[in-house]
Amino acid sequence: MINFWAVWCDPCVKELPSIQNVSKEWSSKGLVVLAIAVNNNEQLDTVEQYITQKSYTFPVLFDAPGQAESLYNVSTLPTTFFIDTEGVIRKMQVGSFQDQDGIESILNSL
Repeated sequence: MINFWAVWCDPCVKELPSIQNVSKEWSSKGLVVLAIAVNNNEQLDTVEQYITQKSYTFPVLFDAPGQAESLYNVSTLPTTFFIDTEGVIRKMQVGSFQDQDGIESILNSL
């Protein structure tokens, strides 16, 4: 699961606790969560401070040059991709999840 987000994006930060819970609860089932912070006037220090302050434990990457955002053709934040073990995108969610159940519903359908 790859989630594109930004600190300044309210819907992004509102869904991060649900992503944290899913990451903890589904890691034993093989789920890997990656959060990619996009660099729209964002600083690495700001992202690191936010993640540390909130005690998120999933990996957070910083897309300084915007390369990942471009490769995945992300135009709306947040955007989440569900990718299988073969690297095939199985589902894409444009916009935020309202709660953990919304994420788990997609995971259960895959």
